[in-house]
Amino acid sequence: MRKLIPISIAAAAALFATSGVAVGYQVMEKTVELSVDGVPTTVTTFRSDVGDLLEQQGLEVGPNDVVAPAAETPIDDGDRVTVQYGRQVTVDVDGTEQTHWTTATTVGEALALLQIKAEGAELSTSRSAGIGREGLAFSVDTLKELTLVVGGKKRTVESTAATVREVLADADVETDRDDRVHPALGTEVEDGTKITVVRVEVKDVKKTSAVAHKTVRQETDDLDKGTTRVQTEGKDGERTTVITQTRENGKVVKEKEKSSEVTTEPVDEVVLVGTRVEAPAPAPRKQSSSSSSSGSSSGGSSSSDSDTDSGSDDSSSSSSGSDAVWDRLAQCESGGNWSINTGNGYYGGVQFSAQTWKAYGGKGLPHENSKAEQIRIAKKLQAAAGWGQWPHCSAKLGLR
Repeated sequence: MRKLIPISIAAAAALFATSGVAVGYQVMEKTVELSVDGVPTTVTTFRSDVGDLLEQQGLEVGPNDVVAPAAETPIDDGDRVTVQYGRQVTVDVDGTEQTHWTTATTVGEALALLQIKAEGAELSTSRSAGIGREGLAFSVDTLKELTLVVGGKKRTVESTAATVREVLADADVETDRDDRVHPALGTEVEDGTKITVVRVEVKDVKKTSAVAHKTVRQETDDLDKGTTRVQTEGKDGERTTVITQTRENGKVVKEKEKSSEVTTEPVDEVVLVGTRVEAPAPAPRKQSSSSSSSGSSSGGSSSSDSDTDSGSDDSSSSSSGSDAVWDRLAQCESGGNWSINTGNGYYGGVQFSAQTWKAYGGKGLPHENSKAEQIRIAKKLQAAAGWGQWPHCSAKLGLR
């Protein structure tokens, strides 16, 4: 059987003292998990609170840093202490710059913590990009729903552009200096902004219009009274007018005359109006019954009558003028051409009308007859109606 060996009181006391130190050492030492910006480590410490622990680890914290639990909180074995350093982040959101402190360590976390609308947004850096303790600056162009009214046609677009100019560029809408854009091209846009583009076109348009011709009536004694003849056909001219026309979205809203001129002059219509009055044909001469009786009973009386008639013919011939006079008249009327047909209704050397020619016994048309025949008929006309049948030339020649 085993034997019990007694221990002296001194030895026992010494053993107790030694065991007490070990027990005390074990009670003061603590094992704590320390997480700094999401990176955990296990540390052993004799410190009593969080602040002391951080000081032991050489970790300095400021007012923008987050420590959990608080620095004055006592720590026990197995506790977990978290430190999140604050970072200054400068974010340009749709052209507006803002600065924030955040404990986020990535751009994506920062957007979530700052409650910045980033779905569909365009970022200047990656969402997974880290944010160091020195901070970070980046921009965010948010996705906006916009209304475009271009040339009167409406549509809805989504864009991350910051200004009206950029929105139009993204939508492939081109404008020129005449177009009107509202709001102005440099205006910043936000969700729901309405952009209107009025297409303005300014151009010159030519228009033509007729210039009415005039009618000129000229009296002439070359035509019988009551008759007319168109000497010159009238023709309308043309006026060209240039108009500066302004259209908005295809509709004319303004017109201004730029110039107007007659590009084709009108041609006046000239109408000849007859003033000539035809003399009636003379009635045939009737012989008296006494002359007939005398003539039938006595040759002398007949001779005497013959002489009287001959004298009458000489007188008629004298008053009608010599052939030389008729040559001069023909020279004035027709250039001395006894066979002329001018096509104006007058014929021959002294320009008979067909009506007058036939009224005084002429055959066919005047120009188809000999000069002598024309003079013979002319003398009959002159004897019946006078030199006024040739008003211009007879006056010119001093015949009346």
